[in-house]
Amino acid sequence: MPLELAIALSSLASAALSLGLYIMKIRAVALPSLGAGFQWRAWLVFLRDARWLCGLGLQVAGYALYFLVLRFAPLSLVHAALTGGLVLFLLLSVFLLGEPAGLREWAGGLAVTAGLVCLGLSLDDEGSLPPSAADVFAFGLGCVTLAVLAVWADRRSGRAVGMSIAAGLILGLAGVFAKLVATASSLGEALQSSAVWLMVGSNLGGFALMQAALQNGRGVVVVPIFAMLSDVVPIAAGLTIFHEGLPDDPAAAALRLGAFALALGGAAALATATEAHRASKQSTASN
Repeated sequence: MPLELAIALSSLASAALSLGLYIMKIRAVALPSLGAGFQWRAWLVFLRDARWLCGLGLQVAGYALYFLVLRFAPLSLVHAALTGGLVLFLLLSVFLLGEPAGLREWAGGLAVTAGLVCLGLSLDDEGSLPPSAADVFAFGLGCVTLAVLAVWADRRSGRAVGMSIAAGLILGLAGVFAKLVATASSLGEALQSSAVWLMVGSNLGGFALMQAALQNGRGVVVVPIFAMLSDVVPIAAGLTIFHEGLPDDPAAAALRLGAFALALGGAAALATATEAHRASKQSTASN
């Protein structure tokens, strides 16, 4: 797969994931509360709602597309390109859903777009090398250790910075395991590998930490942290354990580093602006 196509498909996957989640959130307000435990009757209402199912379908399609691209493109490039979907989602929100966008949203969108341009200009004939089991173990252990330390060091009530850091680290680690599964030589090998269970477990664990962080802290603080780290970790893994080195040409290498910085910084700005906007709306509604 050409790397230019991989970047475009990564952005499309990110947009599908974001739009699907947005639709599911909108419909969840109008559907029965799931409460605690397994509310089967409530879930049946969800499964009969066409628009909620549409959002779920977009989520599934987005992750499937992301998984496909991982098989053919370097992990670091895929996660840098994923931020491009935020720009597409911003445009859909403004022009189709009628949501207002402020200066921070447009600045973040321009930064991500500039990052994608730099990423495209820095492409060369590169790929990923299979990492050793020792490298994967050391990298994973490092992420888990940092996650535990972050939660332990930030235990004050009303704060969720440590939990947000832990969520981002574990969700980013899930992307590393997804790369291992996607690049298996066959479906049978992929299903028999421990990476499958590690991918599922880290996704579930990261999601649980993310939900806990959102419940215990402010979204304007929580979301940028775990959104940033969930991309920083795979990019770091790609450059280290998958040996996705920077281009040999100094100018292209500088463009690649600039692309990472712009894409991640723009994504953080978009996440911050979105959550701040939500908080403002909730405050206005409560008054």
